[in-house]
Amino acid sequence: MTTRQNSVTALATEIKVPIKVKENLETAAAKQGISLMDFLIAAANDAMAKIPEETNEIRLSVRDQIQIAEDLTAPPRPLGGVMQKALREELGRMDEQSKSTLKQRLMRTRNV
Repeated sequence: MTTRQNSVTALATEIKVPIKVKENLETAAAKQGISLMDFLIAAANDAMAKIPEETNEIRLSVRDQIQIAEDLTAPPRPLGGVMQKALREELGRMDEQSKSTLKQRLMRTRNV
């Protein structure tokens, strides 16, 4: 006879939090109609899912964003045709919202 292993692993843990925090967590869980433990597990899973997204993002300061925009709009340097072709190809892959955002940023840098 074969034994099936349970896919749920038991985990016992203790978390010490201020009473107000515990009350807030219980309230939030109740509003979603789930237990406190299910709420905490869901919150932890959500947080873990965001980790790859956050590590793939590059955040630039406003100054760096302006510098990149200026570099992209500067007169062509030697091999400018190659760079312009690459830029056109990249723009072709961008969605309309990204193109619009880039155009707005470029307009702001020209007005500065």
